[in-house]
Amino acid sequence: MSAPSHISVIMPSYNQGPFIREAIESVLSQSWPRKSLHIMDGGSTDETVDILKSFGKQITFLSEKDDGQSDAINRGIFQADSDIVCWLNSDDTFAPDALARVMTYFERHPEADFVYGRGWNMDEAGRQLDEAWVKEWNLWRLIHHKNFIQQPSCFFRKKLFEDVGGLDLSLDYVMDWDLWIKFGAYQHGYIDECLSFNRVYPANKTASGGLKRWKEIRRMTQRYTPCKWPPVLYIYFYEIMFQRAALAPVRNWAMKRFVQLMHKPYSGVLADGKLAEKAHLSAGNPGGKSAVKLTFRSSAKGLGSEIISWRNSCGSRDIFTIKCNGEEQSVALPLDRPSPGNFTHFTLSRPQPQTDLFLLRAVSC
Repeated sequence: MSAPSHISVIMPSYNQGPFIREAIESVLSQSWPRKSLHIMDGGSTDETVDILKSFGKQITFLSEKDDGQSDAINRGIFQADSDIVCWLNSDDTFAPDALARVMTYFERHPEADFVYGRGWNMDEAGRQLDEAWVKEWNLWRLIHHKNFIQQPSCFFRKKLFEDVGGLDLSLDYVMDWDLWIKFGAYQHGYIDECLSFNRVYPANKTASGGLKRWKEIRRMTQRYTPCKWPPVLYIYFYEIMFQRAALAPVRNWAMKRFVQLMHKPYSGVLADGKLAEKAHLSAGNPGGKSAVKLTFRSSAKGLGSEIISWRNSCGSRDIFTIKCNGEEQSVALPLDRPSPGNFTHFTLSRPQPQTDLFLLRAVSC
């Protein structure tokens, strides 16, 4: 695969006059020289089009009625003429040098199909609020627990976007989350740096989605897992309830509890890969792969072996043994007949843990 040299940024827009100039300037000021910005405007009636015209030939734009944000993004990306693409909403911004970091990563890791990094939230006035809850890759968490990828901090190959069918036009709130899950069957990369700033304010679509958004999350997640009530459903329902609390002390208490639930390691795999006594993981199956290869490492030597039992969402179950010798060891588990969405989900149980055990990699093969 040839090294990428050019990136196309797609910017969907509709009546975002107060923010779009800042978003455009955050792209044009990027240090990576080989970039292009294509704005898909849905026929704005505010000052947006005048702002777009003021940039002259620095950008290209189309302003006409579309079928919504996802339609605009799909058309923009499918028409792009570069290998690497992304989209930046017209109220968000890139961090300085973000594109250079991303393109350098793709050049150094030609096997990567998509790359994401950290990000921050900002308020309506552009003031930084807090770091977004971006986490290192865990497919089970993405499907069952939460969307831990900040949308403007994710970049991908156009071919991957085409292979998975682009954004689902039936989704209004979680089309990016759905896309990341479909990407989950392919090779990812992670950049441990801030790449973007996501604007959070009351009129923001995500913040105002309420019960409609929750119902869409439920419909979306059920495409990818046979689990009827994964943690994500009651966590986001809890969010809706505390958002409606009338008293500030109640809202503040509930927010703290919500944060605890969002950070709870439901998968049983901690941030450093350490496994709890029961752990869950998911594997994609692109191209009809037959197994997922798990690579472990124990933290101690001379403690014999540990027997681990497993079962998957296809009904298979068995055991395997890991030697407690501090060395890397791999085991292949069958993908069988994948669950909905072409994913297989596994539960690993360690009834008598003898040492700290770390999951280093999980690769479909």
